[in-house]
Amino acid sequence: LEHHLDRTHDPEALATLAGALARRDGPEAALARIERARADGLDPADPENASVLRAFTAHALAAGRVEAARTLLHEAQTRDPAWLEPHRLEASLLSASGDPAAARAHLESVVAERPEDPRALAMLAGFLHGEGQTEAARPLVERARAAAPRDAEIAYLASQVWAALGRTDRSA
Repeated sequence: LEHHLDRTHDPEALATLAGALARRDGPEAALARIERARADGLDPADPENASVLRAFTAHALAAGRVEAARTLLHEAQTRDPAWLEPHRLEASLLSASGDPAAARAHLESVVAERPEDPRALAMLAGFLHGEGQTEAARPLVERARAAAPRDAEIAYLASQVWAALGRTDRSA
């Protein structure tokens, strides 16, 4: 895998290698490998490299380097404001760092900027549902489903919310 990465900048292979390094040598080793790829030109803030952005965020959290992850996430958010993944990752990072209120506020600001975006609505609804605030997630899921009735991920989230609320009539 390492040899393959030296010839290409395959983001999936890099994320896999970083995970293996983290398991074997700790999260700092994973971060060092990602930083080496960054120095060689791979850009984790590019939407095509989402797997590397996810890996960097997870390993930075494990290494206690939350600000390094937030800096990269903000870079990705600035570069491509339409890309929602960095916002989801930042909310996860904030929540895992012990600040679910800040995570919710961040996602609410994303929805405020794009109130009709079904993916943004679903992102906030998924967070709320995961925090046990399923009733608060319900209207967001309903709006997301109405805007994107054929989106499989939103349909799955809706089924989870309806099931948690005991409303099997809406889970289809």
